Amino acid sequence: MKKLNYVKLAVFSLIISILNVSCDDENPKPTGEYTDGIFITNEGNFSAGNGSVSFYSNKKDSVYNNIFSLINDRPLGSVVQSLTVFDDNAYIVVNASNKIEVVESVSFKEKVTITGLNWPRYFLGINSAKGYVTQWGNNGEIKVIDLSSNEVSKTIDVGYGPEKMYHYSNYIFVANGGGFAKDSTIMIINTNTDAVVDTLKVGHNPKDMVIDKDLNLWVLCYGHIEYDLSWNISYESPSELYKIDLVTFNILKKFTISETSHPEHIEISPDGNNIYYGGGFSFGKIYKMGIYDAALPTEPFTNKSFYGFNVDWKSGVVFALEVPTFTENGTLYRYNATGTELGKYEAGVAPNGIGLKK
Repeated sequence: MKKLNYVKLAVFSLIISILNVSCDDENPKPTGEYTDGIFITNEGNFSAGNGSVSFYSNKKDSVYNNIFSLINDRPLGSVVQSLTVFDDNAYIVVNASNKIEVVESVSFKEKVTITGLNWPRYFLGINSAKGYVTQWGNNGEIKVIDLSSNEVSKTIDVGYGPEKMYHYSNYIFVANGGGFAKDSTIMIINTNTDAVVDTLKVGHNPKDMVIDKDLNLWVLCYGHIEYDLSWNISYESPSELYKIDLVTFNILKKFTISETSHPEHIEISPDGNNIYYGGGFSFGKIYKMGIYDAALPTEPFTNKSFYGFNVDWKSGVVFALEVPTFTENGTLYRYNATGTELGKYEAGVAPNGIGLKK
């Protein structure tokens, strides 16, 4: 593996600063110490292979772009889907490149590349010995990763297009988001045995989940769309929100969000009292509601439309990501819990999500 040449980077930074001093504040250089802030995953353009990771520094209130390539002197790959910080590492899932790049979370220096994957989506660490990654390949699977060898050790068959996972007690909940097909299930896997122990029936194509302070599972279902040969919609099911009792697995509430638009993300406030849902090109807006509300909100949290968003589980700050096109840099916005904008910053091409440091 290539190691960071600090002398070369320092000389390069000095030359650039001399040539264009005025650009420093607008495009700050990486510090190499990513200890207080959040990572931003930028999908990039599929055909260009220019996926990247950015870092927002709380201390400097600035975004550092393209940190993987600057630190490791090589491109990251095609379609950076997600990033998970677990223990001392960051696991970067590069979807179209069929790999996970593992880096030190503080320095962002490369450690190892996990291969043997087929359209991976999200990584979830369970303990120091084991992690899971969802993938769309082979009609939908979870690959079990041996974190000591960083190799695939087992395959678990799940539903079509598995997306987000949620770890609770000795179980993980897997949202079978449909992928290129249609699914309506949440599968529950015992993390001790890696066996599927139960399946919950929900709406079409569940994408994401959170658990509130009362230990209820909230599931965001995207809905399903089918097209004819002329790309006209021939079938469309609504997007829905489910509230499920984790003790009995009974559905406590079901909300219909929209018949014709389809949100992709759900988050929860640090105190577990409020959920946020929305985002995606088909929906855009972000909405906030209390966990005891009897009806969905009618007014959005913010009037802007976003591709992805996350909520910081410490501060409650909402990080929202705007994507004008897949060929130009997008924008990171920060909001407080009342929807007041705290700042906006240039990110990479097609930013889609946040990797939060614990």
